[in-house]
Amino acid sequence: MLSCLRSVSGINSVLLSLRRHIQQSKESKKAVGGPNFEELLRIFLQLFQALLDGSQTVEIIWRSIYEGSTPQSKQKTIWNEFLGLVGGGKILGIAAEAETVVNELSKKIGEKHWVADGGLFSLWLARNLSHWIKFLPSGSENASKCCGELLSKSFRLGHTGK
Repeated sequence: MLSCLRSVSGINSVLLSLRRHIQQSKESKKAVGGPNFEELLRIFLQLFQALLDGSQTVEIIWRSIYEGSTPQSKQKTIWNEFLGLVGGGKILGIAAEAETVVNELSKKIGEKHWVADGGLFSLWLARNLSHWIKFLPSGSENASKCCGELLSKSFRLGHTGK
């Protein structure tokens, strides 16, 4: 299942589900009964961690975009979407909000998730970028360019020391 979700559309679907459950949890604070949003949000945060885990995730997603069956005209658009999700902080922001909601619903400080922590997320991204750079085949200008774009975008996350 994780390999099917390890794509831009898969990440977007998990993000949309997280965002929807965050919103529903805020709206249902007054209602009695209904879904256990605390548990749902925890499950989605754990899914995100499993989905992004590893030092080759970024390279795997890049390969699925540029070496897959996607028409060449759409590859850059999909890559830019990925840049926004990872380097632009969308994943980090929504995951952090979900973790805050979980802690509010449980009335205690719960489990910490690395996808919701700016420093840990930056370390994950740094490991992925360094792995990707190390194993770039010579002459792969597009991969080098994309790797540089993600590095540049990631500096905006504010954890450049990582």
